[in-house]
Amino acid sequence: MFSTHQPDATPRQHRVFAEATVRIREALREFLVQNDIPLPEPTISSVWAARAALLTGVVSLEECGPKGMRGYGDLDPQAAKVLQTGLRRLSEMLAQLEAQLTEAGQ
Repeated sequence: MFSTHQPDATPRQHRVFAEATVRIREALREFLVQNDIPLPEPTISSVWAARAALLTGVVSLEECGPKGMRGYGDLDPQAAKVLQTGLRRLSEMLAQLEAQLTEAGQ
């Protein structure tokens, strides 16, 4: 979720990488077309994929709760309360975003 990489690339390095990525994708597409290799059609809704990822996040958060942490030893009641409060907040945020994606599509 959080990167372990330092954001030390310069703006020029970002631009060089982005431009090279576009050229590489274009070359790959050109190769596939020239060799009569069919390009796969998009079959998965990007909204559906985003909603599925959000729901996966909600489930993952539930697994990080006090019950899920039992295998690591006893959790102080105050720490369990703090953990549950933080996880509830994150879960609500994910659920709210999922609901907004649903509403925006109607």
